[in-house]
Amino acid sequence: MTVAEAQDYIYTNIPITKAMGMKIEKLSNNEVQLSLPIDKNINHRGSAFGGSIDSLFLTTGWAFIRFLIDHYTPTPIIVGSRGETSFIKPVLTDFVSQLEMPDEVEIQKFLSTFERFGKARITLKAGIYEDDELYASFEGDYVVVKSPE
Repeated sequence: MTVAEAQDYIYTNIPITKAMGMKIEKLSNNEVQLSLPIDKNINHRGSAFGGSIDSLFLTTGWAFIRFLIDHYTPTPIIVGSRGETSFIKPVLTDFVSQLEMPDEVEIQKFLSTFERFGKARITLKAGIYEDDELYASFEGDYVVVKSPE
């Protein structure tokens, strides 16, 4: 799945992402970054709306998992089962969520569990940084299950 294909997929299947102006900046085995413009995701205090930050984080992990399972047919169901966001500093400009890439052993365990049982769980982390300073962090659990199709 290319970045362009993933972008089209989220806009089609998760329509709110288009309204928010969400962009997939990078999507690979080594790096995942999604962004949002502040002007479409601003709150009454002039900073990024917390719900938009949460949505960006959740979709960042979702995009990585969708990339990992792209070769399965039919496409498995991905569910965010738990998420915790820490808001450290107000985000005042356009912002990017950077996935903390899980190690290869964890990814292979996740995929082999899915292949064996038809479902698997993985915990992913992400952050929003500006000038190497952390503004918000996320940790969430995702569950993937075989599609009933």
